[in-house]
Amino acid sequence: MFDGKDSYDFDGGGKSELTYENMSNDFSYAAIAGTTSEHLQYSYYCDLCFHCENCFGCVGLRHKQFCILNKQYTKEEYETLVPKIIEHMRKTEEWGEHFDPSLSYMGYNETVAHEQFPKKREEVEAKGWHWYEDREKKEAYLGPAISPPLTINEVPDSVCDQILRCSISGKPFKIIPQELKFYRTMGLSLPSRCPDQRHADRVAARNPRRLWDRTCAKCGKQMKTTFSPDHSEVIYCEECYLSSVN
Repeated sequence: MFDGKDSYDFDGGGKSELTYENMSNDFSYAAIAGTTSEHLQYSYYCDLCFHCENCFGCVGLRHKQFCILNKQYTKEEYETLVPKIIEHMRKTEEWGEHFDPSLSYMGYNETVAHEQFPKKREEVEAKGWHWYEDREKKEAYLGPAISPPLTINEVPDSVCDQILRCSISGKPFKIIPQELKFYRTMGLSLPSRCPDQRHADRVAARNPRRLWDRTCAKCGKQMKTTFSPDHSEVIYCEECYLSSVN
């Protein structure tokens, strides 16, 4: 977030003021629970709305005022209805919070939230949220699976018409022509793991999302780092690191 003021729980946006629980919401004022919008004023629970003012629960509007669920109201009607909606949402403990994950059509384990805060299926379903079940197991016959050749020079163009199987999960995946061209240009072998597995490998290689108090191994300065004390790596503070690599 850049050039923001008096905002809280804001992700990916800027030049906004008095905003709360917003995501990708730029140049906005007094907006709550907005997503991927710009120039919102006094608007709540809106998505993909631009240059709108006094809108509630709207999607895909431009240059609109006094709309509820994309329906146009007069100023008087809007100012009568919205307080009633907010009062109801207070009773259900929804007001001021972003949309509940139970409303998402995606499974929790398909989202970035699962990468940051992994949960077991039982935990997710106990909250009333959705869990993605691998649908490939229920699909029709996909054709014979093949094992990729060891070197890229052995790979024929026809590999793009065939089905590969992930060496870890067994999930089927394909190679597209642009991808094959890239591997040939770079002299890389075909992947033996599906895209989802490769992404999971990258996530697993990252440091934990927490900080530890450590001491710089060079100057002794106290600092915070994502490398835990039981790591064997030598840890420098920013100043010592930059002076060492320059």
